[in-house]
Amino acid sequence: MQNGKRTREDFTNKIYVDLNLVTSDPLVELIASKLIEIALSTARPRTRSATKEQTKKAIRSLLANLFRTRWTGDALIAISLMKKNYSPAKRFGIGYEAITRAIHLLVTPQVVNGHELEPLVTKYKGFRSPDGYMDNTKLKLRDESVIEWIRLLKVGTKYDSIDPASILLVPTSSSAYSKEVEGLKDKRITPITSTLNSVFRSNIQSAPICLLDDHRQQVEFDRSDETDRMSKLVSTYNRHLDQHRVGLFISDAEIASVLRTTQEKLAERKRAGDYTHTMSQIMGWQANKLHRVFNRSSFECGGRHYGGFWQNLPKLYRPFLTINGHPTVELDFHALHPTMIYHQHGLTLDGDPYEVEGLPSEYRTSAKKALMALVNAKPGARHLESLDHLSLPAEWTPVRLIRALEKKHEAIADSFRSDAGVKLQRLDSDIAEIIMRTMRDQHRALALPVHDSFIVTEDQGANLNSSMFDAYKTVIGCEDIKVDCKATLFDYWQDLLELSAEAKLIRSIEANVDIGWSAKAREKIFKSHSISSNYTWYLRHLSGCIEQPGRRAMSS
Repeated sequence: MQNGKRTREDFTNKIYVDLNLVTSDPLVELIASKLIEIALSTARPRTRSATKEQTKKAIRSLLANLFRTRWTGDALIAISLMKKNYSPAKRFGIGYEAITRAIHLLVTPQVVNGHELEPLVTKYKGFRSPDGYMDNTKLKLRDESVIEWIRLLKVGTKYDSIDPASILLVPTSSSAYSKEVEGLKDKRITPITSTLNSVFRSNIQSAPICLLDDHRQQVEFDRSDETDRMSKLVSTYNRHLDQHRVGLFISDAEIASVLRTTQEKLAERKRAGDYTHTMSQIMGWQANKLHRVFNRSSFECGGRHYGGFWQNLPKLYRPFLTINGHPTVELDFHALHPTMIYHQHGLTLDGDPYEVEGLPSEYRTSAKKALMALVNAKPGARHLESLDHLSLPAEWTPVRLIRALEKKHEAIADSFRSDAGVKLQRLDSDIAEIIMRTMRDQHRALALPVHDSFIVTEDQGANLNSSMFDAYKTVIGCEDIKVDCKATLFDYWQDLLELSAEAKLIRSIEANVDIGWSAKAREKIFKSHSISSNYTWYLRHLSGCIEQPGRRAMSS
């Protein structure tokens, strides 16, 4: 930034804050402890003890995020200050009052050991550009202030002889104070940015199952044998997930390159800000634990599995997902909900339910949205607002499309405007539960759910296919359903090779698995997979790729 002038280039593609991050770096903890002391001493008399605890957590988490980005070569972190994004009931367990209080302490001058010091952090407000682009608030460490804080705080501690400026350097095993950090083995941050053993994700996790009311607020529920069973299965899956490493076979440079191109396209539809937010969360590897979410204060509604970062990954990137460094394949149920509805009526769905006579095939997605809106609409609904801006040919209107779909599917007319979507989700989430369990127990494989599709290593594709048919038959009582295979990494390989030289910095297998893993550990992982001809070809091409240099991680 020059002369304090903010531009879009200065602020886009920044890592989004991950409030599950913590750091064990002892010098950072000196700062955190002092800020917490100030927070408690200046809190209002009636401040709740829960808010005080949340403020402590927010301070430590924000510092972990700020130093992580500083150590990995960036400067800014992005954070939303919308009140609705913060609640003690949500995954991070931090309320809006606590997060704003923590930020206030970071961006205002403080008195430390009798000295008034400059703020630790500079805050840049979110903004809207003339062309409609919106971006979140950004935070950045002030290097000079950080050094001065450490200079004063380390006096009289065992770190008194350490150069305060060393806190700004990437922690390595040669750091003077690195021996103070213990027990950090395998608590690493994603290799998509850099591996830093001194920054890791806390074990805070939302409950395995969550019940929401009509206003999307979490509500308490009475335990039962069924809720205990579901909770146990989700927890077992998450332990299984912990034994694997899910990565992206794509370089940071390529992500940035594709992201810039996509932003330009989305900016025309005023959605670039949303896309940046999504990608920054993915690049920060925010979540890697699943939980089931039920709706309408009823366990008969919803129940889908949420929480995996891969679920928010744009379709453009999903073919590049890897599991333990191994290429993956994604299979999905074709027209799952319409097929389920026909089977519930004792009928068979013939052909493509989203193909409408006279409507060009390129508008199939619009027809799909219209049909699902028709099914999900509440009884008596006449006007479907969600279809007002549907992309259609000039001679077509949403009303004409709805009438065409009603005529095409008149055999299931009683399912239209029936609010059936949430109950269908309960059924498809039960199907997903069976598939994930079958792949784990019978095939010792990890299946990543994306609601009605599933991602497994390439060698497990056939097992996944049969598991999907079996699970559908178990829940619905019929196996007459189509399963599609989506494009894989190998389908995109030629396009990958034609990218710019910058984008050809593809990660090596070591980077995909995790920087710092021993050769013995990698060998064990690779032996757990079958080696297909595609995978052999993949490894051969990898040997000619340029390996990106990784940062050294702090040793435990």
